[in-house]
Amino acid sequence: MKKILLLGAVAAMALSANAFTCEHNNKVVNGSFDQGYNLWNYTDSMKAIGAEAPNPYSWEAMDNYVDKINGWGIESNQWIGVFCIYEGVDNCGDGITRAEEDESFVHFRCCNVDGWANMNLYQVVKDLTPGEEYHLTFSCAANNPQTNHDPNFGFSVAQVDVNNEGKTIAGMELMNVNLATTDLEIAQDWVKVEGYSFTAPADGQVYLNFYFANWGNKDAKVSGKWMDLDDVCVYNPNDEAGISNVTDAAAQLGVYNLNGVRVANNAAELGNAKGVYVVRTNKGAFKLAR
Repeated sequence: MKKILLLGAVAAMALSANAFTCEHNNKVVNGSFDQGYNLWNYTDSMKAIGAEAPNPYSWEAMDNYVDKINGWGIESNQWIGVFCIYEGVDNCGDGITRAEEDESFVHFRCCNVDGWANMNLYQVVKDLTPGEEYHLTFSCAANNPQTNHDPNFGFSVAQVDVNNEGKTIAGMELMNVNLATTDLEIAQDWVKVEGYSFTAPADGQVYLNFYFANWGNKDAKVSGKWMDLDDVCVYNPNDEAGISNVTDAAAQLGVYNLNGVRVANNAAELGNAKGVYVVRTNKGAFKLAR
């Protein structure tokens, strides 16, 4: 009975930890959006260029709009859409798709009354092992109802390229997924997105982009369009170093097989043993496949 209970407890911890984050070997910088940002001073910036909102455009209060998110690049403008960081206890996770202690996420907001948007949040994900398979997971919610202009929000993964001006850009696409066309039924409640993978290119990096695009004519008018994003993770499930190095951020308390039997004190003690294990740490439990 103790063995069965232990297995259930370990499995629950593994599911709980993996449902929210994979920071132990996550290649994405600031995928939880809790490592800083710069607020955009709407009043000063607009006064500086002498701009006013032309009829019939309008904006909501600019108190939490940002022009920089640490680790990420932003492509948008105040005419059609902006990014916000929502944080604090009122924005905690539900304990299912986001951890209850998670108090921050990024919000894509369509600004104008026509509902048009063209926003990109991107990052060059580095230090990938060429030829290895990597998984992409994240949490997402959205309000982008269909009009005669089909909703278009999602993500793309591409090789990294450089344009004639020396700017880093997305090269050949490895995948591009419009989440509005999937079976995930992403709406105003958070959904965990997983099951997408790609092979790391020869240079060991990819251009990861999240987009919220709805550029149509006046017949596409829908107000209140937005998308939320959190817990972005790119990881190699066979990356032993990612698990072994978890001691840098969390002390390993034991390694268990899928029968709930303790087989080692830490991942390093497994040696060359193959299989699927659960590594317990003082910050949660992680699954190790090798």
